[in-house]
Formats: sequence, structure tokens, C-alpha cells
Amino acid sequence: MSKAQLTEASLDRLVRACPDLEVLRWEHVIDAEYARSWLDLDALRTSLETLKHSLQELSFSVILWTSTAIDCGEQGPWGIRGTLASLRGFSQLKRITISLPVLLGWRTDNSARLADVLPASIECVTVTNEMFFWWHSRWDDVKWEADDPSAPRWHTLEAKITEYLEARPSSLRQLKVEVWTAVTEAKGGERTEDYRHIIQVKKPLLMLRLRSLRSLKNHQRSY
Repeated sequence: MSKAQLTEASLDRLVRACPDLEVLRWEHVIDAEYARSWLDLDALRTSLETLKHSLQELSFSVILWTSTAIDCGEQGPWGIRGTLASLRGFSQLKRITISLPVLLGWRTDNSARLADVLPASIECVTVTNEMFFWWHSRWDDVKWEADDPSAPRWHTLEAKITEYLEARPSSLRQLKVEVWTAVTEAKGGERTEDYRHIIQVKKPLLMLRLRSLRSLKNHQRSY
């Protein structure tokens, strides 16, 4: 589902109508102009329980945009509540694409370990960061309280991934990190984004690929 604006109740009806669903790809879009409530991830997690014995691939992203001139990077009546974790009971899940705020929660303090929330069956993990510009996002380690907020540093994200790899998940074969970075300049009228190296890990049978989304049009280049 691309650019879908489903409510929690709508998703619940959808998955219950497809109890043997094996692949769920959902790009949830929040329009800042019309948003009036937060997305309840705990409710979504309860709905997904219906699929815990069949789901093999899960891709879920939360995209904030605006149909008007509202600044999505400012405070507003939108947000996420709760987490999708834990997915340990999803015994058939092999591939997951998700951001850490969605999987582990908005706050980084005392957040769960990836090894404790991902199932032993997982083979491919893609960590996204499409929510980096949200008001007071914590996963990019920006000091929002400062007069001049610093550039994203990603230390917390790096630590979570390193901790997961050090736990040596037995089935893991591939880990990717897709990172949005702050827009810094304009070249030829096109807004571009900096690439920031995040993490280097060497592990047998594991391919770590770092990606940067180079423009607001989602043009991707692999590194």
C-alpha cells in the first residue's frame, strides 16, 4: 500500500480479512494539514498479531508531508504513540523494513534491544529513518534545545545496530541502513542532501549497505 492514509481500525479490518497474508508493505502518510490525532502503534501491533504465523515480510514507514505550506519540521497535532515491538512471536518473519522510532518507540532512553524484539527467523533487516526531521526527533541525536541545533550524528542508531550485530543473530544474512540526512544546499535549483557515514561492521555472511537518499525525489545511490 503506497501513500495510504488508513486508520488503525481500517488496518485491523484489512488484516483480519487476510489471516494468511505473507507480505505486508505499507507506506502510511500523514498530511500535516489535516492531522488531528497521533498514530497508535500499540493498536497496530495488536492487529498484526493476526498474522504472526503467516507473515514473512513486513515493510512499514510513516511519511509526514503537507498539502499546504505548513512546516512539517515544526510542532503540530501529529505524532506516534507506542511501538510495534515485540515481534518475537512472528515465527515466519524473514524480512523487515522499518524505522527505530516505530519499532522501539519515540524515546531512545531505555528502549528495547533489537535482539529482544526481532524474531529468530529474521534474515534481512532494513533500518530506515524517514522521521529524522520530525519535531524533537531523538534518534538522530540532534540537540533541539540549543539555539543552533547540531547536525545529525546518529550515535544512538549506530549503537543499537552494533549491539544487535554483537548478539550474533543466527539467521541474519543482510542488514541495510537507509538514512535521510539534512538538506544543506541548492545546486542548479535542486535541493540536495549530505551523505553521512554511519557504521562499519564486518561479520561473516552479513552485508552491511549504507544508503543515502540524495534528493527529495527519493533518488537512491548505493555505497
